[in-house]
Amino acid sequence: MIDRKIFFEQIRKSLFAGRVGSRQVEGIKAILDVWHQSGVKDPRFLAYILATAYHETAWTFQPIKERGGAAYLTANYDITGRRPRLAHANGNIHQGDGARYAGRGFVQLTWRNNYRSVGKKLGLDLETNPQLAMQIDIAAIILVRGMQEGWFTGRKLAQYFNDSTEDWINARRTVNGLDKAASIAAKGKLFFAAIARSQEGRSQEGRSQEVGLQVTSVPKQEVVSQPLLPLPEKRVVKRRAASDQRRQAKAPSPKLTPSAFEMPPIEGRR
Repeated sequence: MIDRKIFFEQIRKSLFAGRVGSRQVEGIKAILDVWHQSGVKDPRFLAYILATAYHETAWTFQPIKERGGAAYLTANYDITGRRPRLAHANGNIHQGDGARYAGRGFVQLTWRNNYRSVGKKLGLDLETNPQLAMQIDIAAIILVRGMQEGWFTGRKLAQYFNDSTEDWINARRTVNGLDKAASIAAKGKLFFAAIARSQEGRSQEGRSQEVGLQVTSVPKQEVVSQPLLPLPEKRVVKRRAASDQRRQAKAPSPKLTPSAFEMPPIEGRR
């Protein structure tokens, strides 16, 4: 499990120049939620998925429609554009399909055939309503499952991250050849470091709680009241008094002399 507080603290410093906006947090949380529901455990998958969304959305982590006006989209994706055979092969068979089925979402789902295929997997009619791919929860599912299951190019993340392989560069082939592969790989490693730190923090917290439970589970010993013992007699004073009496008894009585009883002379008496 990821400690999200620690995770966001880490990426705020390493990937967002000290500040993650509320909209960015919203998008990242949507991706994390879908990831946890998928049951996949390899954190490298998640790191690369986040790095892909980071790049494709220009750090906003909000679903976006491919930039460019109608002329640009027509030229690139329409049968009336500069690549009519490619457009036709991907299902864009009607004039206007270039703009209608342009890239959308976290990962820029493109072409009529892809909207139809992904819609069937999700139980949604994306072909009729391609704008659904802009909803953040749907966009997160398309991103996570698409990269894990090979929806976009036929290549899956498991081909690049497994027990014997860790290929941050060629993992880009799950989406779009090697376009910006080095940059996305670098971001992926930063996300991976943040995930590792957050999992480490979660483990330490769990161990602390476990120790705390062990300590508090020790039964308290019953305290049995004991009667107070009488204080010892203060014999010191008595001993001193007896000793003084013995010394007085042994001391010789003073001898009285006749002068001791003589009256002092009175003036004027003879």
